[in-house]
Amino acid sequence: IHKVKQNSKQLKRDVNLDDADKDIENSLVTYNGYENNRENFEFWSHLFGEIEQWEKLKLKDNEKKVLDAIKILFDSIDEIEIFNKKA
Repeated sequence: IHKVKQNSKQLKRDVNLDDADKDIENSLVTYNGYENNRENFEFWSHLFGEIEQWEKLKLKDNEKKVLDAIKILFDSIDEIEIFNKKA
């Protein structure tokens, strides 16, 4: 029983380095809203650019249907009920 108590005391005293790093990182890192917004904007603009490039390729009928379905989903994302629900 004595060793169990010593072990539990030691475990309470020991600090995991990963946890310490996370605490330090959270206190030192500042998040810039502009960078996040810019990154989001660039992602979507490049994605839509890629989708436009796919339209120029010779696609099979099924591939064209899938591409059209994806475009419809992205174009009407605010109108689709399942995307408006919060998880």
